[in-house]
Amino acid sequence: MSTVTRILLVEDSPRDAEMAINALEANQLANEVVHVRDGAEALDYLYRRGEFAERPEGPPALVLLDLKLPKVDGLEVRRQLKGDPKPLKCQDFTNAVQQVGAFWTVTNEVPPGSHPRTGNVPIARVADE
Repeated sequence: MSTVTRILLVEDSPRDAEMAINALEANQLANEVVHVRDGAEALDYLYRRGEFAERPEGPPALVLLDLKLPKVDGLEVRRQLKGDPKPLKCQDFTNAVQQVGAFWTVTNEVPPGSHPRTGNVPIARVADE
């Protein structure tokens, strides 16, 4: 039995947040979406501080992070997360990849008039900064 984890949406624009939430709902994701409005709230959520101190343990399955945020911008949030010495458990990473893969499988559509490719598709590798 798998546990469905949350998606953290970090977006200060109510209009953009509503659009993202509607898109997720339209694709019938079972994940709960937690919406925070600035980078400071995002860090509090991720590190279980302040109003989020009592939230359930565990990282979100996915963080949708705007870069231009009030208080703490998205690049700083990313920097702090990347610099966190706490290692990610292999199983947590595997679960997150499976959930993103399931999302992609459900939402990905072949453009009209094209034919799906067959065979193996190479995976692009992104180098760490």
